[in-house]
Amino acid sequence: MRKYSDYINQEPTLEDKAFIAARKGDENFFTTLPATTRQEVLALVNSRGYSVLMLAAYHGHTDLVKTFLSWGANPNDTDFGGNSVLMGVCFKGHTNIISLLLSAGANPELKNEKGQTAILFAQMFGRQEALILLQSQIPATSLGKFKAWMSFLKLNYNNERKNHV
Repeated sequence: MRKYSDYINQEPTLEDKAFIAARKGDENFFTTLPATTRQEVLALVNSRGYSVLMLAAYHGHTDLVKTFLSWGANPNDTDFGGNSVLMGVCFKGHTNIISLLLSAGANPELKNEKGQTAILFAQMFGRQEALILLQSQIPATSLGKFKAWMSFLKLNYNNERKNHV
């Protein structure tokens, strides 16, 4: 078993430093990394499956999110529960980052393990601006299917009522 003194005197790894910098929004840490290290840093995930993009986005660090996306970070990253970067940002209500992620190809219809989407997160937490941004990105075919189902259900309901009257 390791001693506490061994642990506390241990030099932080690149992973440790990257996650701390992502939470704090320390863009300087990332922009001074050698270009050859960037992809390695983008691929890092912590014990919950959070990437540096997820942490920077969740904490509202717009410039750092821009940097990571310009390096090729996946805007559809998910944690071990299937929660996407977009879901976390909708929970927090960072509309500027929602716009960035959507522009980079984030999918507002991705579902986590509980079947929740970023749209549902925006609805649950009263993020109206986020909801408007997300709904503007949903293909008309998806909305059309939803409306078609609603019409079908309404028609069946009306037919059932007529048959019982």
